[in-house]
Amino acid sequence: MNQEERQVTAPRDALARVRLGSGLPETSRDRLVGVAQVLERRAGAVLYREGDRTPYLAVVVEGRAGLRTHVPGRGDITLSTVEAGDILGWSVLVPPGRSHATVWAVTDVVLLVFPGESLRQVMAMDADLAAAVYQFTLAALGRRLGATRLQMLDLFEGPPAFEVPRPRGALSKRLADVRREPSQGEWGT
Repeated sequence: MNQEERQVTAPRDALARVRLGSGLPETSRDRLVGVAQVLERRAGAVLYREGDRTPYLAVVVEGRAGLRTHVPGRGDITLSTVEAGDILGWSVLVPPGRSHATVWAVTDVVLLVFPGESLRQVMAMDADLAAAVYQFTLAALGRRLGATRLQMLDLFEGPPAFEVPRPRGALSKRLADVRREPSQGEWGT
């Protein structure tokens, strides 16, 4: 990403581009900006390593990052990718704060980062801010969980282990029975 393409220069600018800061009182937004940093990484850079302590919560402002995990006997498997507006490093909010995946920059990325200790301190002082961060994080995790579920369904899709034989035309006959109008005495009238 060259200098002309880059639009984010300061944490306040980056926060204005993501949903995390929307709806927060000005004092809460100021606290959040006070601990934030803008971080740029080139495509291929590792942002977190699976099992390591997570250093910061990050919101992707520009670019795309991938999440992968090591599967014994199969190597590193890509779980998903995240794009602008999504989060990385949510485990910084939950002790012991270890990364559940290795995260790398698929493209050049711009991240709005909140160092773990600093973020937890300002959240402890500001209930509105804590609620906003947790709500934002839970919504992102919900989306990621739903996407992972769909991916798992695709991964394990295959022929059924046992299929009940059905006479030819049986389904069509049943649908026709449901669609036809009941005769005078069929439904107690």
